[in-house]
Amino acid sequence: MRRLWLAVLLAPAIWAAGAGSASALNVSATCVPAPSNCRGWYQEPVSVHWFPSSDARQATCDAVETVSNQGMANPTCTVSDSQELTVTRTLTFGIDWTPPIVTAAVPSRPPDAGGFYRAPVRVAFQGADATSGIAACTDIDYAGPDGDPAQVVGTCTDAAGNTSAPFGFAVRYDTSPPALAVPSARTGDRVVRLHWHVPADAVSIELLRSGGAKQAADKVLYRGRGTGFADRRVRNGRRYAYTVRATDAAGNVATATLAAIPRRRLLYPTGGAVVGARPVLRWTPVRGARYYNVQLYRGTHKLLSAWPRAAHYRLRASWRYAGTRHRLRPGAYRWYVWPGRGRPDDRRFGDRVGRGRFVVARG
Repeated sequence: MRRLWLAVLLAPAIWAAGAGSASALNVSATCVPAPSNCRGWYQEPVSVHWFPSSDARQATCDAVETVSNQGMANPTCTVSDSQELTVTRTLTFGIDWTPPIVTAAVPSRPPDAGGFYRAPVRVAFQGADATSGIAACTDIDYAGPDGDPAQVVGTCTDAAGNTSAPFGFAVRYDTSPPALAVPSARTGDRVVRLHWHVPADAVSIELLRSGGAKQAADKVLYRGRGTGFADRRVRNGRRYAYTVRATDAAGNVATATLAAIPRRRLLYPTGGAVVGARPVLRWTPVRGARYYNVQLYRGTHKLLSAWPRAAHYRLRASWRYAGTRHRLRPGAYRWYVWPGRGRPDDRRFGDRVGRGRFVVARG
C-alpha cells in the first residue's frame, strides 16, 4: 500500500434532531489506505468504511464505499433511529496520482556578460498540476561547476506528494579567467617589443603601459587578438611596466605584468662568453642608423674596423686590416659598435651602442 498524505479537515457532522433531544445517534468513518481519518490527499482509490452507532436503524450508505475518481470527493452517509432522528456525516478528501509538470525555470538575475554567469545565481523552478495543485518546487543557488552550458536540475511536488520528472535548465556558467602566461619583452634603441600567447578562450587582449618620466597612469597601447606589439614611444634608460589583460566571453579577466628598460646594447657575445670560430656579433638596431662601425681589439691592438649595414656581423676565418692579415686566434677580445648617420664617407656617428668581451676557445 502506498504512503498517503493528508491535509484536509473533516467536514462537521450535520445533526437533525428534535428540540431537547439527548440522542447519541452518530455515524463514524475510516479510510483505507492511510490516513484513516479520511482527510487530505490520496494517491490511489480510497475505501470508506462507515460505522453507524448502535441506536441507528437505517443508513443511506453501504458499509464500504470505494471512491476512485481523481479530484475532490465528498462521500456522505445519513443514519436515523426509531425516533426518526437523523444524523448526516460528510467527508472531504482528494485523490491525485498524476505527477505535476515543471513549466519553467527562472534565474534571479540576468547573466553577467556575454550570456554567462560569473557568480552564483538562484534558479527558481515553476510548475503546474491540474488536480491537487503545486505544493513546492526546487529553488536552488547554482555555484558551479563551470559549464557552457551547465545543467541546473529541479522538480515540483503537488499537494498529494506526487513529484514531477526532473527538469534541466541550461546555464552558461564560467568563473575561471583565461590561462594567461607571462609575456616576454625584447628591448632595443627606443623600442620595447612584446610578445604573448593568446589563451584559447580569450576574446580580447589589451596591452597597457605605465611608467616613464612622469609615472603616468596606465595607457592602453593595443586592443585585439594579436600576439605582439612594438612600443616605439619610449625613451632609453627609463623603466616601463607593461600589463597584458586577457578577457573571455564571460568577462573574466587574467593579467600578467612585466617591466622593461629600452636601451642600446650589445647582444652577443658579451660578458666574457666563450665562442668558437667565426662567431656572429649582434647588437640592438639603432633607430635612424644607416650603417654601423664594428671594431675588434686584442689587448691594445686594433684588429678590425668593419662597416655592416645590419645590426650583426660575422667574423671571418681571416681578414686584412691596416695592411696586415689577422686570424681569430684563441684568447680574449674586446669589441665595440657605433651607429652611423648619412653616408659612410661622412663619418657621422652616434653614441656608442656598447662594449663587449668574449673569449675564443682553443681548438
